[in-house]
Amino acid sequence: MGYGMVITLWHNGEQQYAGNNEFLIINIRTLMTPTTPTSTINSGLTWKPWRFDLRTLAGAALAVLLLRVLLGLWVLPVSAAYPETELEQQVGLLPGDAPLGAWLQRVLLMPWMRYDALNYEKLILHGYSTEQGTTAFHPLYFLLAGPVAWATGGNAPLALLLVSTLASMVLCFLFARYVAEVHAPELANRAGWLLLLLPPSFILLAPYNEATFMALAVGSIWAMQRERWWLAGLLGGLAALTRQQGIALALPMAWALVTMFRERRLALWHIGALALIPGAYGAFVAFRKLVLGDYEALLQAQGPLEFLRNLLVSPSSEKIVQGQRIAWPWEGIIDQTWLVFTQPYSYYLAFDLVLGMAMVLVVVLGWRVLTMHERLFGLAIVGLSLCYYNGERFPLLSLPRHMLIAFPLYIVLAHWFAAGRRLRWLLVLGVLFHLLLAALFVRRGWIS
Repeated sequence: MGYGMVITLWHNGEQQYAGNNEFLIINIRTLMTPTTPTSTINSGLTWKPWRFDLRTLAGAALAVLLLRVLLGLWVLPVSAAYPETELEQQVGLLPGDAPLGAWLQRVLLMPWMRYDALNYEKLILHGYSTEQGTTAFHPLYFLLAGPVAWATGGNAPLALLLVSTLASMVLCFLFARYVAEVHAPELANRAGWLLLLLPPSFILLAPYNEATFMALAVGSIWAMQRERWWLAGLLGGLAALTRQQGIALALPMAWALVTMFRERRLALWHIGALALIPGAYGAFVAFRKLVLGDYEALLQAQGPLEFLRNLLVSPSSEKIVQGQRIAWPWEGIIDQTWLVFTQPYSYYLAFDLVLGMAMVLVVVLGWRVLTMHERLFGLAIVGLSLCYYNGERFPLLSLPRHMLIAFPLYIVLAHWFAAGRRLRWLLVLGVLFHLLLAALFVRRGWIS
């Protein structure tokens, strides 16, 4: 049993051409539907499974590279119409406007240099700076990109995109294999393709740390499922050095160790494996406070919640978004809803609210089909995302991106949307909305 993609269509033994609309519909249908070596659609068209089985490294790599090319082509006209960086403004899309290297840099890399990607570029080129607010970013992602940038003559955008692309390949491979082993083989590719195609997953291929984090998180949860505690702790610790939400991995691991204690199977060294996750987070906090001098706001904190916020998240993040604080989960929902209906041109607030809350509901309502490790991790991500208030202007800023890392939601969707009309509608609407968000991201009309 495998998952196929339409490459060539056959009818009555002769090769046929399918128009664009027909090809898209069949392509999406066969992409997500289990097939045997020769499967047949009711219309008489047959197809052969191709090499996009995400459970193989080759299939995952091909899928990611295909999306890399398609998304790159999609955002180019937006980049030309709304150039943001200096190179985009100086160099056009047509070859010959600049030397080949500069033209390739402008066409392939610069459309993705938006928002936090620019901060990661600063980190690679200049290191941490409390004045620029970059101490809010955990170090692993840009540290991985640093040697690549050095090897490419200081090309930070190229290094960041290469790391994100490779991490996306690893993520797709691990996620599909994990779903096949823990849930069911027939769900593996469906869940993987839903992760790749639904919004806002284009961010996995942007110069952001989500792909790196999710690959580590999936690996950590999988290691917990297999009771390989030191591997789970190591990957969880690396995830905590990639994003603040890495601390969420400590919850399912702690639950698993408590279960082992009740079954009288817990050894003392298992607790040491668990300590790797908060230990890694704590080491970065100590480095930030002691080496970077990011401690003044901690001493001036008014109340325990502000102290906790300034401890776990660098106070210099205020230089990027002002008014951040820890809040009750309903505060952000209520305030964002009010802004949607009272502020002009608030479409971006509506996108964050509707898409983000839809993803939250999938995690919560899909409780029954998930393992306990997945439930606890998913709910921890939900809690961290909703309880972090991003200021009065956009309380739920980037909620869809923060919920993207709750990978169990794609397992739930794979259970809910089996092959058929509902799945096709989900994919068609999801892909269209996904392309819209990618274009708005490059346009700087939506903060992912």
